[in-house]
Amino acid sequence: MSQTPAAKMGRAAVAGSEPSRDSRRWWALPAGGLSRARWYYLMFVVVVVVSCVPSIVLGVRAGSWWKAAGLAGLAGVLAARVWEYRQDRLLPLWAEVPQGLALVAAATAAGPLTAGVGLFFTGCFFRALYGTTRRTLAATLGWIALLGVSASIGSGVNWQEQFASQAFGIATATLLTRLLLGMLLAQNQAVVDNERLLAAVFDSLDVSVIVGHGQGTPALMNRAARLQATALGLPAAPAAWHSAAEVYEADGVTRVAAEDMPDARARRGESVREQGLVFATPTGGRRSFAVNADPLPAGAGPAGVVVTVSDVTARLAAEAELFHLALHDPLTGLGNRTLLTQAMAGWLPTAAPEAGLAVVLLDLDGFKNVNDSLGHACGDEVLKVIAGRLAAAVRCGDVIARLGGDEFAVLVTGRQLAGELAERVCAVVSKPIDVRHSRVSLTTSVGIAHLQPGQSPDDALSGADLAMYAAKAAGPGRVQVFAPAMRAARDQRLALEAELHHALEHGEFELHYQSYVHLETGTVIGAEALVRWRSPTRGLVPPAQFIPVVEDNAMIVGLGRWILFTACRDAAGWQPPDPARVLTVSVNVSGRQLAEPGFVADVARALAESELVPAALTVEITESVFVDQGPELLDTLASLKTLGVRIAVDDFGTGYSSLSRLQSFPVDILKVDQSFVSRIDEPQGHALVAAVLAMADALLLDVVAEGVETSAHAAALSALGCRVAQGYLYSRPVPQPVPGLGCPAVPHQPISSD
Repeated sequence: MSQTPAAKMGRAAVAGSEPSRDSRRWWALPAGGLSRARWYYLMFVVVVVVSCVPSIVLGVRAGSWWKAAGLAGLAGVLAARVWEYRQDRLLPLWAEVPQGLALVAAATAAGPLTAGVGLFFTGCFFRALYGTTRRTLAATLGWIALLGVSASIGSGVNWQEQFASQAFGIATATLLTRLLLGMLLAQNQAVVDNERLLAAVFDSLDVSVIVGHGQGTPALMNRAARLQATALGLPAAPAAWHSAAEVYEADGVTRVAAEDMPDARARRGESVREQGLVFATPTGGRRSFAVNADPLPAGAGPAGVVVTVSDVTARLAAEAELFHLALHDPLTGLGNRTLLTQAMAGWLPTAAPEAGLAVVLLDLDGFKNVNDSLGHACGDEVLKVIAGRLAAAVRCGDVIARLGGDEFAVLVTGRQLAGELAERVCAVVSKPIDVRHSRVSLTTSVGIAHLQPGQSPDDALSGADLAMYAAKAAGPGRVQVFAPAMRAARDQRLALEAELHHALEHGEFELHYQSYVHLETGTVIGAEALVRWRSPTRGLVPPAQFIPVVEDNAMIVGLGRWILFTACRDAAGWQPPDPARVLTVSVNVSGRQLAEPGFVADVARALAESELVPAALTVEITESVFVDQGPELLDTLASLKTLGVRIAVDDFGTGYSSLSRLQSFPVDILKVDQSFVSRIDEPQGHALVAAVLAMADALLLDVVAEGVETSAHAAALSALGCRVAQGYLYSRPVPQPVPGLGCPAVPHQPISSD
């Protein structure tokens, strides 16, 4: 039965120290097992054939032509047995005929019932060893018949009795041999199958496996090892790798000494685990490997080793890529927050105070408009350009990182250098950027925090962040240096936010109302709802101290909804019995509330639940909302007008709205800002108020004058044609409308849990 090289290699692996057949002469004694049994049978054949030679040569009964035929038959029988032994299988079935003729010639010449009978024994035994049971029986019967033919030719009279005895002996011995060898043959076939399986598994391993004794050619190498050695131009023996190629340690710089190679260490009795080696390839490249090596029991021969080699080049490249991605921004290639904080953590504990470590943090002004107008793809291109400019502006030793979005930071040494860098950054960022047929001009706000030894990176970045926001609050393109007061203000603001959340959850807000007065009749025609915070610890807090805080986060949405519903309920209780008279209530609404998808629905529900007529509700928005909000604002205001709600522009004159905006938006009322009203007794102030009133009259808009504090103010406004005023002259904001005007008290209702 033929064996593949892999199977032979696998068989050697299973047999342990037994060498494969290819590694020894075919006539050498095998190590054991069925191979040794077959070798003994071959030697028996040789002995039998040799023992027949004298009988043929010295025989007196046969002529010279019989002797020649007998010797040729012996040679044919021996050749057939040797071929069958070497191939581990019988000759084809058709070869039984020439074998039979050769047996007849040799046995007849040697004496069929004496020396020649051994030839028939050996033929039958080989069938028992290599053939099936059916072929063994058929060959035995056939060759017994041939023995009878030979006996009838080459024996004298009365040969039948001796022939019967010899035939019985051949048949019995053959059958017993077959029975005794049957179990051994089955076991041997199982071993062969396992050897094939192990050889296939051995050759399918991605890891190179090399088993060797001494420093010569390895006893075993799997397919991966052979391919790897070929690709690297290496000899098969690991002991020769050091002299055949440039071998480096894992760093790729230090050459590995011959005695430090894994196989050499294993031969000294060490167990080597994951030794990193770098091999120079014939093409000039480099491959990285992780090598394991273990000693094998020496036995009677030289010490052996088993070496496994894993190509980890791709894995190390992937790890390096992951490490790079973990510390760098994928868009710009700059470092990220992790890299910056690691650098700070490494510098801060050891930096001397005079080193002047500083972190320069910058945030692009107006970058959101780039994304909104040109798209995020253009925004990414702009960020790449900015990153390139920043990288060119810093020194080699500085650490630059993109922290996220449009925020960058630089870790720099030197207090003065930090300020110079900030100015340089502002200059390079402000240069126009051409991207996709558009030109973008940006500025940046910069915060600088000077670091102290022992300071944590998070604390240092927090300081730079506070300084940056202080710069942004001062205007675009500004630079601010962190001061401890900024952190105190931040902490106070955070504490205030926490208290406001608590206040919103526990109903600590209340509404006060400031009346609107008709200047001609002096009657109250409505009131503006103004929120107040009655804090258990701070007392009654005016809106200027907390409204900016709630407008900066989502609290304004919840607080604004409570104000809307409460004001509608209160106003519904003010309404006089006469349905022709309507006392209005004004509610201030922020731009963030207007941007909420459900705002119009909230207004409709508040009117429905309170049963307040829509004409009694006025929604006040500041003039700046017209500039800050997009086209969605027009849809929202139109929906409010559809409900029947009136819309007022608060603090008119302080923002940037234009006549075209006033004409395009469905506005009903202009509220003249207090800063104009307070100067109405001056010529310039008088002219401004007159101009606003004239413009409102031309646009068919009502006017409310805010901040009326004196009778002179009221008289001047009335003379200019203003019909409605509001101010301390008539009433401060109170929990209920001004008494004595026929309006019922307004009960306080805390914020509901829903």
